[in-house]
Amino acid sequence: MDTDTVRDKKIVSQISPKNNILSYLIVILITIIFSVSSILIYQKQMSIKNNQPIDLVEKLNIQPTLTVSMSENQYTRVAGCNGDECLFQGNPEVGAVEGYGHLRGYFYLLDDVDHNGPVVCDTLVVTDGSQPLIDDLKAWVKRGNTINTINENEQLVANIYLDNLNLTDQQLITNSTSDNPVDLSVIRKTPEGRGAPACESFLDIIKVN
Repeated sequence: MDTDTVRDKKIVSQISPKNNILSYLIVILITIIFSVSSILIYQKQMSIKNNQPIDLVEKLNIQPTLTVSMSENQYTRVAGCNGDECLFQGNPEVGAVEGYGHLRGYFYLLDDVDHNGPVVCDTLVVTDGSQPLIDDLKAWVKRGNTINTINENEQLVANIYLDNLNLTDQQLITNSTSDNPVDLSVIRKTPEGRGAPACESFLDIIKVN
């Protein structure tokens, strides 16, 4: 073996380990860059799909502030928001108080007439409760709406649904009397248009006491 060949082998043996380390580092760096790029592309695709911008608000647990005013949604609060009620004057085109309220009263079976003939409606004779809600329901009756009525004592007689309540709650309501009233937590729904059945209710009962 000549001298030049021996020298070349020594040089290769000295350089090769360094080249190997450099190659490994380059491979690792490329892998990291590719992985990070893939994650960012995936997040962007999911953000576009869900129509949500990518930002750090959620990651930093920052609670955004609600900036839409009540006037922009055409709602005006008509009562304080607490455990008993949270009522708003709704869309002016409908003109109804909406939201969460409470009614106290007793059960009454009301004879009425529907499109198909006589019917018997489940109702609550209201003796107390969220006054803005009671006043609004009365105002609808006085304007000619036939859902709900006002009795000879000027008390609101509000149609109610019992079918979606459990048996215990149904019995609490049907067993109530003027001397033993029942308390209902209700949600006032946006009234439907004309042509509703006689026993239609504007109220969803969510709690019975």
